[in-house]
Amino acid sequence: MAADREGPFRVFKAIARRILPRSLYLALAYRYSRYSRLRRKIVRVQGRKVATGPFAGMVYLEHVGRSVTTKLLGSYEAELHPAVRDLVARGFALVLNVGCAEGYYAVGLARAMPQATVYAFDTNPRAQDLCRELAEVNGVADRITIEGTCDRDRLNQFDLRGALLVVDVEGYELELLQPDAVPGLEQAAILVELHDHAHEGLTETVVGRFEPTHDVEVIQQAARDPNDYPTLAGFREADQALALEEFRTEYDADSPQRWAVMWPKKG
Repeated sequence: MAADREGPFRVFKAIARRILPRSLYLALAYRYSRYSRLRRKIVRVQGRKVATGPFAGMVYLEHVGRSVTTKLLGSYEAELHPAVRDLVARGFALVLNVGCAEGYYAVGLARAMPQATVYAFDTNPRAQDLCRELAEVNGVADRITIEGTCDRDRLNQFDLRGALLVVDVEGYELELLQPDAVPGLEQAAILVELHDHAHEGLTETVVGRFEPTHDVEVIQQAARDPNDYPTLAGFREADQALALEEFRTEYDADSPQRWAVMWPKKG
């Protein structure tokens, strides 16, 4: 039956592509794409709250594009969930999220740590607007300051002793995370997404900078089990796989994503 439904949809797409203006066609194609229909089905089943993981209960936005289903399900970056829970348990007063995108981590951490003041940075104005919206719908807008660029000079304006940095900047971490230039980093906890596709040997370079002052754990991307997400019960296998897709293979399908969690050494 699923194949029978897809046939007319493909015909509709072919006709629409020929007769509609490109901008309208793209808008309609996204709205009625398989992924968008799957997103709407997940929202019908579980609502707009994140279902599992350390940010469970956060009201999420449906209109943020790729990976929205993983964030609704709570499967997004599940490899990091134990580390995120450990960070939340530490109870930071200051959190800097550099490369905040729509605010999944900035708002999630603000909800999980009511004592925290959060600074969320992103160079994309659309991301800033979405982060602001997500903060407002979750009632934490008064504790999140949203800014654009965060460079080493901006980091040096903060007292980073005992702070938490969450960094996802598509390779700019090589430039940003330099304790020689930002001494406060030696006393901050750091969770950073590593982008070796941007700079060869990036992981080894960044980790090497912090090994003298931090306990470092490198975490690698792992597979997902649909059975861990009750919302997906009864979904077709292909739809389960699509719902859990994080769309990372455009970088290097043979090089799994890695992150580093770095805790300042005691004493």
